[in-house]
Amino acid sequence: MILHTDSKQGIKMNNHFLILALFIILFVFKISYAQDALNNSTWVYDKVSNIDVFGHHDSSAIAHLTEEFEKVTIKEDGKKLAVENDFLESKKVCLTDYVEVKKTPLSYYLSKNTVNMYKQVYKSSNIPLPNDIYLLTSLYPGKECPPPYSEMLKVDNYLTVTKQNYVLFFKRQSKDLSENAGRVEHNNWSNYCHDDKAGQEFDGSSKASCSFPSMNINDAYNKLKEIDKSANTYLRPDLPTKNVTSKIDSGVVDYKWSGGGNLKITVEMESETQKYSFKQVPEGTSLMVETDSQY
Repeated sequence: MILHTDSKQGIKMNNHFLILALFIILFVFKISYAQDALNNSTWVYDKVSNIDVFGHHDSSAIAHLTEEFEKVTIKEDGKKLAVENDFLESKKVCLTDYVEVKKTPLSYYLSKNTVNMYKQVYKSSNIPLPNDIYLLTSLYPGKECPPPYSEMLKVDNYLTVTKQNYVLFFKRQSKDLSENAGRVEHNNWSNYCHDDKAGQEFDGSSKASCSFPSMNINDAYNKLKEIDKSANTYLRPDLPTKNVTSKIDSGVVDYKWSGGGNLKITVEMESETQKYSFKQVPEGTSLMVETDSQY
C-alpha cells in the first residue's frame, strides 16, 4: 500500500498535535501538583498586632485575644480549609471548601486611607503589607467559617484575621522551627528597638529608638535589615560609603553621611516617609526610626 504525500503529512501533523497535547497535559498536571503541595500547609498562632487600626495599644485587649487564639491551628488540605482550637472541648471550629483570590491591598480595603492604616498595623508587628495578598474564603456562599475566620488573608508566610480591630497573625509552620529558634530569637525587632509612642493614639506618625551594642554603623545597618522586613525590601544590600540616592519602585532612598560618621537614610514613598538616623556612640550604634504617613 502506497501512502500519498498528503496522507504522510497528515499523519505527521497528527503526531505533532498528539505530542503537543501530551506535553500540555503533563505541564498542567505538574502545576496542579505543585499548587496542591503549596496548599497543604499548617498555620499556627503567632501574635496579635501591637496596635489596632486606629493606632491604639491596649495591653488588656491584646492579652485577651492572645488567650483566646493562642491554641488555634489553621490547616490547608487541597481545597479544604480547617480551623481547630485546642481550648475547645471539640477542637473543630469549622471545615469548608475554599477559594484563594489574588488581591492588592487597595482592591481589598477599597480605600487608600484604610490601606495606610493597615500598613501601620502590620508594621507594628514588623511585617510589611506586600503589593499582592490572597483572600481565602468559602467556595460556597452561606457556608463560610464563623467570624473572624470567614475571610482570611494570606500575606507572605502568614495568614491573618481581624478581630476587635486588631490583626491576628498565624505563621506557616516550619519543619525546622527548633533548629531556627535561637536564630529567630536574636533577630526580633523588640530585642533592639522600642516604640517611643507606645500606648498613644496613632496620628499618622511613629517613632522608635534602637540600640545595637558593640556594633559599628555597618553592622547595625545589616542587623536592621534582618529585624525589619519592610526596610530590607528597599535598603541596599551593602551600605554605601558615600552619599547616594537610589530609585525604588515606589519612590527614592537617600543615603547621607555627616560629620562624626553619622548616617541618615530617608525613604520617600508615595504615601509615607521613613527616616533612619544612625549615630556611632561609645557603646555601639544608636538608631532613631521615624515614620510619617498620609493619614
